[in-house]
Amino acid sequence: MAGLTGLFMSGCSKLTRISPNISKLKHLEDVDFSLCYALTEDSWHDDPQVVPAPNPIGDLDMSDNTFTRLPHSLVSIKPQELNIGNCRKLVSLPELQTSSLKILRAQDCESLESISHLFRNPETILHFINCFKLEQESLIRSSVFKYMILPGGQVPPEYFTHRASGSYLTIPLLESFLHGSFLRFKACLLIDTDSTKPTWVKSIIRVWCLLKGNQGNHFHSSDLHILIFVTRLLDRHLAIFDCSFPLDNPLAKSNYDAVEIKFGWDACEIKECGIQFFSPSSDSQPGDANKLSEENSVDC
Repeated sequence: MAGLTGLFMSGCSKLTRISPNISKLKHLEDVDFSLCYALTEDSWHDDPQVVPAPNPIGDLDMSDNTFTRLPHSLVSIKPQELNIGNCRKLVSLPELQTSSLKILRAQDCESLESISHLFRNPETILHFINCFKLEQESLIRSSVFKYMILPGGQVPPEYFTHRASGSYLTIPLLESFLHGSFLRFKACLLIDTDSTKPTWVKSIIRVWCLLKGNQGNHFHSSDLHILIFVTRLLDRHLAIFDCSFPLDNPLAKSNYDAVEIKFGWDACEIKECGIQFFSPSSDSQPGDANKLSEENSVDC
């Protein structure tokens, strides 16, 4: 057992207990407890003396189950990918090892209300598709992630200073935003339901950035491509992600008074878009929720 790399228990309808000691399996890479309908919130016993796994496991699949909570001992397992999709009775998530977590799939967790921590890894992908009861404020305001999809009826004006209907917007540009090495901002897209598929689809979001001056001068930065996965949406959703465009070209340092930003998505129809600039200081990094620029709210 010490050399076990995979533990696959999917569909074991009589499985009633999970031992937290699986964290002691040093070579374990993939664990699958999906479709184990007999599992409940009492199926595991949180043991504070369990030694955390020396290395994160690759994939932990707990999807399609009926429990209402996950064990706190899940922290000791440190999955890189956690799938809790279609756990329709799950109400909350315990604190996770966000430094190791790369993908969280929580689609169709219709009872999920709260998450006990913030995400602080700019490489983490968060899917909260069709989680209509989820408390969103802290996730949007303070979490750091690669991208996040969650329900929403409009681009939140309290977080995204510049907003527009459709897929592009033109924004008056402060000169200070061109003083750094990058033009950075957090973007939010409102996407419609009609264009999504019933299965997971790999797609690309393209972002164009055009600096414009009042003398007809302009600078087109290189396009940004974001690989993103999406599945069936039961209502409108928000896709939130960070963008960073280099300003190392001498032409980017000319006098510009506006920036035009356009989004394209091959899998979804974009109904609204919004952005919030990051501070132009050179040490500001994409995803740093504490360094969003403070601007007066403006609709574009």
